[in-house]
Amino acid sequence: MKIPYSWLLAALALPLFSVCRSGNGGPSRADQVEQVALQYFATYAEREDWDKLLSFYRSDLEFEDVMLLLELDGLEDFKEFYNWPDTGFHKLVKEEPHLILEDLLVNDSTAVGYGFFKPFYWYGTLYGEDQPYFSIVLTFDDSLRIKRQVDFIEYPVDILCRYYDED
Repeated sequence: MKIPYSWLLAALALPLFSVCRSGNGGPSRADQVEQVALQYFATYAEREDWDKLLSFYRSDLEFEDVMLLLELDGLEDFKEFYNWPDTGFHKLVKEEPHLILEDLLVNDSTAVGYGFFKPFYWYGTLYGEDQPYFSIVLTFDDSLRIKRQVDFIEYPVDILCRYYDED
């Protein structure tokens, strides 16, 4: 009998992302990570409260954007890169979320969010009509603050070209 690879992968990953209750009847650590991660992605989806987004992070955050080959150390560098206050960004529909979280996997220290971005304007140019996908890995410290973030974002090609031309 041949076992599909997806079943094998799921069987191997299940212990990493199992969720169980703590011994005292309260929420498990994984439940707490899940709640904070859901709040984080809801804040990201609204893309309106920069200070609230920043409150999820430690000051010594380690950040990596795989597609841009970018690694940053510290919240100040992250703020300069993510830069929500930049007025060049506008949602296509202001009342709609910027991203849709389709799946969230958690364990007691990590959350992996998967979904897609809704179309948006960047300095007057419409991007994301093909709804680019993302996977964002968040690693939490003991206080449930993000200490490491790894972004896998399917950027539109012309944004990638512009990014690499600037370097």
